Amino acid sequence: MTHSEIIARVCAAAPVIPVLTIERLEDAQPLARALVAGGLPALEITLRTDAALEAIAAIAEVEGAIAGVGTLLSPTQVRNAKSAGAIFGVSPEPRQPWSRRHKNLIYHYYQGPPQQQRPCAC
Repeated sequence: MTHSEIIARVCAAAPVIPVLTIERLEDAQPLARALVAGGLPALEITLRTDAALEAIAAIAEVEGAIAGVGTLLSPTQVRNAKSAGAIFGVSPEPRQPWSRRHKNLIYHYYQGPPQQQRPCAC
């Protein structure tokens, strides 16, 4: 799937993308199933907890879920997220060489007021 196709799939999935901070792995799949059932299949899991990568892997197994990750700030985070099963990632770093190398996973946003943060095909 191309970069543009990934962005289109994620953005077309629902009007919003829930951003989840999952502290307990056992919460990941029930939460994902509930959100998918409620019409929100694209799920961004933050990397703020020790359970984050395992939660991405668990959510990737949920039927209908589009597992994503944010905020990606390094090539190691990108590799780990891809290995865990993330379909998309969010990063504010479109001009970094590592970011361009991983553009098939990452969509970028511009920093600034929320109304100005838009995905871009960098």
